[in-house]
Amino acid sequence: MSRPEDWAFPVPVTFGPGRISELPELMKSKGVCRPLVVTDKGGDRHKIAALLAAAGLRPVLYDKVEPNPTDVCVRNASALYNAEQCDSIVAIGGGSGLDGGKSTAMAAGSNLPIADFEWTISPPVELAPDALPPVWLVPTTAGTGAEMDSASMVTDTTKRTKICVAHPTMRMHVVMDPELTLTLPATLTAWTGMDALTHALEALSVDMYHPMCDGIALEALRLVQQWLPVAFHDGANLEARSQMLAASCMAAVAFQKGPGDARPVRTNRRPAQHAARPDQRDRAAGGAARQPACHRGQVRARGALPGAAQPAALLQRARRRL
Repeated sequence: MSRPEDWAFPVPVTFGPGRISELPELMKSKGVCRPLVVTDKGGDRHKIAALLAAAGLRPVLYDKVEPNPTDVCVRNASALYNAEQCDSIVAIGGGSGLDGGKSTAMAAGSNLPIADFEWTISPPVELAPDALPPVWLVPTTAGTGAEMDSASMVTDTTKRTKICVAHPTMRMHVVMDPELTLTLPATLTAWTGMDALTHALEALSVDMYHPMCDGIALEALRLVQQWLPVAFHDGANLEARSQMLAASCMAAVAFQKGPGDARPVRTNRRPAQHAARPDQRDRAAGGAARQPACHRGQVRARGALPGAAQPAALLQRARRRL
């Protein structure tokens, strides 16, 4: 049985039903008062902005994040952040809303183009320790795990490619409230849940000795196997929603192990106007702020990855470990 808890690994997490109500005090404890709320057109943006305003904060809403955030979107959000003299960011949504918020923090806090944070640049952009504004991340789907690291996927509209951006100095705090996922339709529940399952399978398929990530991936798989069917058939089941949020974030942590063989990855020559993910909010790939910073942002040629295992073999391997 899940229960409300505070976690410190790998980023601070406030987990449990109803804990979105604690967001204003969490922000006040860091001395901020003017957050930019970055999100898409999802249904929780006005509710959370109102919660912040009722607590005496002065939120500014930017709800124009596209299904796959672009550098133009990030530039516009950053301009609004600076024009309104904001001091923090609240990112809400599935992968796109969360990636949009993190990317805005990088661009707004540095006054640099978002492309300067591309993860393959070594060493990363040098910034003062507190240059980037603090970011609070509020996931409203259980699949991408985008809340667990700084890495974000952004479409470069000039080069017509996706890039993965990240920075090690980003200050993040996650508020993971399963009540925010209760109204997620069954289709989106299934799609995002399978995203979490894929992340866990992909982590397991990496030919690398990393028992910590393997253990986390296996537990994520167990939770998805047990609770995704329940959440799909009974969206109001709070325990199922709680367990799926936990599975999603665990799979994202395991995914820091590196890119694996569980799914094909399309070429980076594909035009930027590619079709969005089915949920119109989940990111096309994940990322990791640790070393290497953005495994999930790596783009390889179309087709199977080198040494790719067959899906049936992957599932059989996972069942044996479970």
